[in-house]
Amino acid sequence: NYKCTHNENHTNTANATVTSETTAPTCEAAGKTVYTATVSAETSPDGEAHIATKEVAIEALGHDWGKPTYEWTATADGYEVTATRVCSRDAEHVETETVTASVETQEPTVDEPGSRTYTATFTNKAFETQVKVEEIPAYGWKWTRIAGTNRYKTMEQITSKGFEAGSCTTIIVATGQAFPDALAGASLAGVYGCPILLTKTEKLEASAANEIMRLMSSDGCHVLILGGTSSVSEEVEEAIKALAPGKITTERVKGKNRELTAIEVYRKGVEAKAFPEEGGTVIIATGYSYADALSISSYAYASKTPILLTEKDGTLRTQTRETIENGKFARALILGGNGAVTEETEAYLKSLGITTLRLAGKTRYETNAEIVRWELGLMEDAAFQPETEMTNVGMGVARGDDFADAVASVDLLGTTHSVLLLVHNKSHRQTIEASIEEFIVPYVKTMKKGYIFGGTGAVSEEIEEMLNAAIK
Repeated sequence: NYKCTHNENHTNTANATVTSETTAPTCEAAGKTVYTATVSAETSPDGEAHIATKEVAIEALGHDWGKPTYEWTATADGYEVTATRVCSRDAEHVETETVTASVETQEPTVDEPGSRTYTATFTNKAFETQVKVEEIPAYGWKWTRIAGTNRYKTMEQITSKGFEAGSCTTIIVATGQAFPDALAGASLAGVYGCPILLTKTEKLEASAANEIMRLMSSDGCHVLILGGTSSVSEEVEEAIKALAPGKITTERVKGKNRELTAIEVYRKGVEAKAFPEEGGTVIIATGYSYADALSISSYAYASKTPILLTEKDGTLRTQTRETIENGKFARALILGGNGAVTEETEAYLKSLGITTLRLAGKTRYETNAEIVRWELGLMEDAAFQPETEMTNVGMGVARGDDFADAVASVDLLGTTHSVLLLVHNKSHRQTIEASIEEFIVPYVKTMKKGYIFGGTGAVSEEIEEMLNAAIK
């Protein structure tokens, strides 16, 4: 529209040519359209060309995010999770966030699987919390280590696991500083169904005192002390009675030496009418090395089979021979080679009409393996089989170069009829591996439990790892 400068009421018009140019908006930036109106000189009333423009804004489109994706990346400690989303309008527009997943663990049990639940939580609310659950297989079982800070505290831990409070009317006490009396007492402990508690010779060990008071029945208990005063002093005996005056009585089961003490232990069992009048089994072992008698101790407990000891040269004292003859035994289990129990001793037993079976290897660990093999009934051609069925369920593993931990385990293993495997931290590895392969690996699904007695100085972490690897 054109107006006259002299009279605004005088107007004229001309058609303009309109063109436009658009800058498209993006996700993040606004766009615009610029319109241009052009009147040429030929059509203009004033004979001059005219141009006018107008700009119209277009709002930014905003992002059109696609569905987020999530990527789990394993790390040494668990997982990192990366969330990503991409704009459908522009693939170069990406949002991402990486977080470390938290973890909650439900431990597996013998029979039930456990789980690890990983949770990834993002600060960007556009990303949903992600959860990954991994099952931990039921481990079947693991070996349980029972250990205290010394042999007496280890004993206390073992007996506390094997016997309930107030369950004993009879308790056996022996020195923890020497082995013969306690080992000979294994069958007698089986007769009374009680533990063998270890103490120092000159002073009542606190752990032994604790267990006597815990185990003593409400009516009191009778404490059988194995050995003379050189093994368990009078002071210790008086200290035992002083724990509960009037409720604890004591009795010594002793001989002049280790062989004769073993005989008195046997006689105490006869007095309790625990052994057959004839036709029973006797165990013959050296009284001057503990490993052989130690290996059979849980069987002696479970089967109530007496242990009689040879002298240092492997022969039998006259009193021991008389005891064997009077006992009218039908079978004799001989432990160890000729250095422990001589061929002459075996011949003497056979001359009485006794069926003998010698269980022996080149080392104490091989002898132990032979004993375990026989106890588990794996020696089909043996002259005779165990009278009490033994098992590797709940079996024990203890050091073979010391006696205390294994002696303390006699009652726990004997009560459950479980065998004892002896090991060494630094040597005899081939025998240990062979025993694991024969006595453990084939029975993993039925064993359910097993014990390691003593700390890592007694049975190393390496051996513990071997044992646990065998049951996976």
